[in-house]
Amino acid sequence: MAMCDSAARDAKLHEWPAEICAETSTLSQRGLVRLTSRDQRVILLASDTRKGISAAFCVAYVIAAGDGKRIRYLSGPTSEIEASEFRGVIHPGTVTIVRLPGLPHDLDQAVGAIGHVLRAAHLLNEPLEVHLTGGFKVTLLHTLAMTEIVHSMAPKTTSAWYTFEDHNGGATRINLRHFPEPFPKLMRAELLRVKKGHPPSNDLNPFHTGVAWEQDSSGWRLNDFGRGYLAVLGEEGVSGNNDGAR
Repeated sequence: MAMCDSAARDAKLHEWPAEICAETSTLSQRGLVRLTSRDQRVILLASDTRKGISAAFCVAYVIAAGDGKRIRYLSGPTSEIEASEFRGVIHPGTVTIVRLPGLPHDLDQAVGAIGHVLRAAHLLNEPLEVHLTGGFKVTLLHTLAMTEIVHSMAPKTTSAWYTFEDHNGGATRINLRHFPEPFPKLMRAELLRVKKGHPPSNDLNPFHTGVAWEQDSSGWRLNDFGRGYLAVLGEEGVSGNNDGAR
C-alpha cells in the first residue's frame, strides 16, 4: 500500500475532479465525493484483472481524497461464511475495493460474489445506495435484479442510481420492483431446493424455468441470476431489518 500511496501522490489523484470517471461522477451527483463523513462507507467492485484493480485504486484515492489509510482491498466473498466475515471489515469512513473472482470470464462466480457483497451491505442495517454507473455492463442486469431483492427486504433504505453521460440532471433514481412477503422466503426455499439438484416444487414455485434455474441432461441447476438471488437472500434464512419500524 505504501507504493500505491507514493504513486497516488505523484499522480496528484487527490486533486483530480470528481467528474474524472463514471464511478466518481455518480457518487458526486449524490454528494458522496469526496468521502467527507466518517460514517460513510463506499464499496468499489473491481474486475479480476490488473487493469480493473488498478482503475479501482485510482478511483478509491479520488474518493478518499488521497488518504491511503482509508482504503481497503479485499477479494470478493464466495460463500455466506465469507460474507459474514466480510461485513465485519467494511469500516465506516473507508473505501473498500472488492475484487470479484472470475470477472469478466466466469459470471457464475462473479455474480455470486456480488450477491454476497450486497447481502453484507444490507445486513449493516444502514441506508444502501447501489450505483450502477461504470464497470462491466455484463453484470448490470444481474446487480439490478439482486438489488431488487434487497429492496424487497428493506424498501425504505435501499435505492439504485444511474448517471447518464450527460449528467447535468444529476443521478437518476431507478424505480425498483418490490416483492412482498412471503415471496422472498418462498424464493429462497425454491432456490435451495434446486441448488441441491431437486426439481422445483409445484407448491412453492415463484419462478419459471429459465428465470433462476435451468434443466439439462445432468438435472436441475441454478443459473447466474439464481446463484445471485440465493447469495443475497442467504442460505441460512432471510435476516436483517425489513424497515417495518423506520
